[in-house]
Amino acid sequence: MRSYYQILKDTLLGFEMPAWRKKQKRRLVEAAKFYLFDIGVANYLNPEGHRVEPGSDSYGRAFEHFIINEIRAYLSYRQLDTPLCYWRTSSGFEVDLVVGDMNLAVEIKSTKEIRRGDLKGLRALAEEHRIGRSFVVSRDKQRRKTADGIEMIHWPEFCSRLWQGDFLK
Repeated sequence: MRSYYQILKDTLLGFEMPAWRKKQKRRLVEAAKFYLFDIGVANYLNPEGHRVEPGSDSYGRAFEHFIINEIRAYLSYRQLDTPLCYWRTSSGFEVDLVVGDMNLAVEIKSTKEIRRGDLKGLRALAEEHRIGRSFVVSRDKQRRKTADGIEMIHWPEFCSRLWQGDFLK
């Protein structure tokens, strides 16, 4: 199975997202996540079916995949050699994307309304690391910022500002 994933990586059909591995207080999950180069291909191969309905797990995975691919494309076009990883503890706290050395932490939610619980992973990460900027990217159109600095942003605005160079340089 490992050689199959290696072939996909070698042919640029897929990529691994490693887990954050620097020392910290909490025990971390260290397994890498694997993504295909294209959301449509990933959806076609999904054993749950080919329809992606808003609110479903497959929709959430596709939305996360889309945002991660957008950030990867930006870094590639700008020729920025910035590592990407995710952060997850064995107790279940998770942040979908950590860019560089905690320059940017991004939680990706396909929901139309961000709730307090959606911020748990970013807050747990901030307890252990100094983060440049923290975002929740979602379909929630209301832009706001919490007292502890977490920015909630609608995905089209996030993508636009990303390509303008507002978040990564």
